[in-house]
Amino acid sequence: MGGVGKTQLALAYAYSYTSHYQAVLWVPSEEPAALASAFAGLAQELGLQEQAEVEQSIAIEAVHR
Repeated sequence: MGGVGKTQLALAYAYSYTSHYQAVLWVPSEEPAALASAFAGLAQELGLQEQAEVEQSIAIEAVHR
């Protein structure tokens, strides 16, 4: 669904409701592997205990919480 304005809509929402959230996190999602890697990186940036897990899925689940 390229070119229909999804990114611009997400940016407008984030800007309009920024006061409702502690943070706005922007990650690539074109490919599942890139999204998984970005979530694992967020676990590290956020200092979550699960960041050191060998299983990437555990770190990803922690970011979702």
